Amino acid sequence: MQPLDRREFFKQSLAFASVISFGPLGLRPAGAAQPEFQFEPEKPLILAPTNPALWPQFQQQLAAWREQKRRELNYSDTLYRREDFQWVPASFACCFLMLCDERFYDGSTGRYNTKAFCP
Repeated sequence: MQPLDRREFFKQSLAFASVISFGPLGLRPAGAAQPEFQFEPEKPLILAPTNPALWPQFQQQLAAWREQKRRELNYSDTLYRREDFQWVPASFACCFLMLCDERFYDGSTGRYNTKAFCP
């Protein structure tokens, strides 16, 4: 299997997400009932409800889940408050890298290709 480049990955992901989230092209038959929303943080993506009336409840569930995970992980934001890192919030040029990006991580060997990203 050939690795996908970023543009192709996003294109395929968007197409797949639209099909599983909303059905083909996001269309539902007239009068079709909306599926009941379920908060499922154990899945790879936490999807928000499509019904805006459910967003406040979703935001509360998401905040509670986040706090629970912080307690479980014994999370500390100490590094974010260090004086030598205060430049970070003002830096608008940065690289976001997904750890499972096939160009960065080779799943067949279990190795990261850091040289390609750190010239």
